Amino acid sequence: GFQVAKEYPVECWRCGFQTSQCRLPHAAKSNLELQRLQMMNCGKVQKASVQFKEVLEGDPEASEEQVAIWRRKRSKAGELCRQSSVLLDREQYQSAAIVAMYAWSQVIMDGTQCCSLLRPPYCLQSTWSWATLAVAILLGGSLL
Repeated sequence: GFQVAKEYPVECWRCGFQTSQCRLPHAAKSNLELQRLQMMNCGKVQKASVQFKEVLEGDPEASEEQVAIWRRKRSKAGELCRQSSVLLDREQYQSAAIVAMYAWSQVIMDGTQCCSLLRPPYCLQSTWSWATLAVAILLGGSLL
């Protein structure tokens, strides 16, 4: 089933259509658990953004196109996380968690990883791609 909600940001119109590969866990029933999912996913976005900036923008061998792609990803995912925080402030916990999960899984990880678990391993690989490998290498293998 699809879930559609009007409170999703325009930039995240697809957030309302959770795929079977990345959706809120049935176990996430409390607002605290939904906040944890939001913080975990947006924390991953923030950490990756800093590392991408340090690694790619400081690398003279990185192509301009590669740097531009990561800047767009960082910008879009960062904006979604800011909007997710606004949803938290409005006590729309479920929507905030979904938008945060979308920022990480779809924008940063191109749909290859979903971090929707409340216990280790926290994240599951949906599919492997070159993007997953590139992010794993940039983050020192911590995603593998």
